[in-house]
Amino acid sequence: MIREWPIDEIKQAHSKLYERAIRDGRVSKPRQAVLDEVDELLSQIRLCSQSVRTIDDYRWLSQAALQWQVVYSSTWNIAKTVEIPGPPKALLQPLPSDKALSETELESWRNRHADYIGLLRFVEQRRESSPEEMEWDWYQAQVILVSDILDGFPNFAGRIAAESYWRLDQVWLKEVKRIRAYFIWEGEGRKVFDPEEKNYDRACEHIRDMLVNKEIKAQAIEFGVAKAYLEGRYLTGGRVVHEGTSEKCASAKVLIATKAERIRERRKWTESGYIESSQNDLTNWLRAETYVKLFYENIIPAVVEKDRMSVLRVLKAFQYSKAPENCWWVINGFETALAIYFLDCEIIESFWADSENADPLPASYINSSMQVSWGLREFHVPAICKDSFTFDGKQIAFRGVMTDEQKEALLEQLQEEDYREDIELLCRRSRLIPRRTTL
Repeated sequence: MIREWPIDEIKQAHSKLYERAIRDGRVSKPRQAVLDEVDELLSQIRLCSQSVRTIDDYRWLSQAALQWQVVYSSTWNIAKTVEIPGPPKALLQPLPSDKALSETELESWRNRHADYIGLLRFVEQRRESSPEEMEWDWYQAQVILVSDILDGFPNFAGRIAAESYWRLDQVWLKEVKRIRAYFIWEGEGRKVFDPEEKNYDRACEHIRDMLVNKEIKAQAIEFGVAKAYLEGRYLTGGRVVHEGTSEKCASAKVLIATKAERIRERRKWTESGYIESSQNDLTNWLRAETYVKLFYENIIPAVVEKDRMSVLRVLKAFQYSKAPENCWWVINGFETALAIYFLDCEIIESFWADSENADPLPASYINSSMQVSWGLREFHVPAICKDSFTFDGKQIAFRGVMTDEQKEALLEQLQEEDYREDIELLCRRSRLIPRRTTL
């Protein structure tokens, strides 16, 4: 059985042999005894690389292996590939499991993961990371952290403080899905990589499973920290108000602007003939504002009161982001965590069941519409529906979720039975939340 050298012994042996190889290699070929010594050293480097306890030690070993590769190829002109196994996952070190996590602990965790990703690149490509790649590794580590939180490790409700919510705010759910698709591919032996279809769909389905996973659900009392954060940062009297000079208005404005910019980027790439203009900027803003209002004005009553209409509006916000006709992808990790940990499973599943047999399914999940044969030339839209309901003589449409109050206001204006049936159907369409369009 081979005795495994401690890393300090490996470093000493490497220093002596490497210095000799560089000095003597300029004038003569290495003797067999030297080659045997180097082979033994490389065996020890490979062994040690799988038992080291720090990323710095693994990095030193991988750089030493690279130095010997250069010696074989350039100094000795000997055809030999010097490899070491990839970094052991034990280097990542799990987060403490028994307390709320500080920013220092979370930052240390992320730095270890970013370094680990960089080490994988170093081993595979035999080069150091560029500044751009290091920044990307840093972001990917943050995505992995959010992905773990959405799986309950660490638990969002009990272990992530409000001062760390920004870590989830800055990660789009789309990126979590992509990295999960990659992990599925890697875990299955790196078979055919098709992240936008099979693996990606499985990643989406997993997140939807977490949305109705009873094991991860927190108690309503644990919502207190998140509730205080939402009320203190974004909500004025329960509403998202962005016109004003208060800190809340400023925060709400930044939140909407961030999502509007995301929509602008998505539309730039997905819409044919997209033209940059102030009109498009306004449209993007209104769409982002709709999403923010649907989610942030309803998440508290959805959790605290288990109000069905509020839950429905939160899920509708997700449709605004994910619907195939837009693919804005403006859902972030923080919003996803709130839904996964606090929304009621039974209410969500009841909406999914109500939508299961809907026929036909709507073409749009943003604006519900249908053709009508009304004999009306003019129609007075009730004030409560003014920003949501439209009628052009041939078609009625509703933007968002029609509430019972809005439906009753419309029915008061339309007494004939045919009109009432159409309004009832339009209301049902506005409330459809099929499972596959959620998150």
